[in-house]
Amino acid sequence: MSSTDPVSARPSKNSLLRSLTPEERTRIEPDLEYMRMPARLLLQEIGEPIEYVYFVESGMASIVIPMDSGAEIEVGTVGYEGIVNGHGLLSASLPTTRTFGQIEGDVWRIRARRMRGHVAATPTLMRAAIRHSQFLFALAAQSAACNVQHELSERLARWMLLVSDQTGSNDFALTQEFIAEMLGVRRPTVSVAAMALQLEGLISYRRGRIWIVDRTGLKAAACECYAALQSQLVIAQSPLIENEN
Repeated sequence: MSSTDPVSARPSKNSLLRSLTPEERTRIEPDLEYMRMPARLLLQEIGEPIEYVYFVESGMASIVIPMDSGAEIEVGTVGYEGIVNGHGLLSASLPTTRTFGQIEGDVWRIRARRMRGHVAATPTLMRAAIRHSQFLFALAAQSAACNVQHELSERLARWMLLVSDQTGSNDFALTQEFIAEMLGVRRPTVSVAAMALQLEGLISYRRGRIWIVDRTGLKAAACECYAALQSQLVIAQSPLIENEN
């Protein structure tokens, strides 16, 4: 895939791009630029003007809040259901979070100023951006409650299932150090929780890669927050319908 490949040359996996009509896709296509998103690639720094909006095709981006200790606490994730920096289309305020590639993948990027022009002329994009923003809000709110109420093993199972849902894959490259940082806990506690899930035959983990072996069992091990967030994610991943508000 090259940087000049047109979006219309093949079906897009990104839910927002799939929601566009052929005419809308043709209009936005000249401004889209393909790029590979390596893990840890910085997509948006906190407090800096938004230069690009990113449509995620594969992989995943992580939205975090940096702490004085140097830790970065995850408050949201973006997979093929949405866009990175979509809030910049709805508000002129500077971002209060940092966003980077969490799992390597493909993205289409477009300059924010061009995207704002397309949004003004394409109601579908505005509706889709609002819907994805609603999902990110639900994710942040549910995760905040989850972190207070549920055990780490339940939270870890929920987190892995959502990663799987947002990437469309049951295996992904993630280190325990990275997972611990995203969940705001120490690495040894993640190691214990991951080992317990592995001993139960729910996941397999080695050399920085995780496989979900028993999805049904992992769902049973996850807290109630997964079902709540999954229902919101299904909506975000579904194509917009004509009469959707």
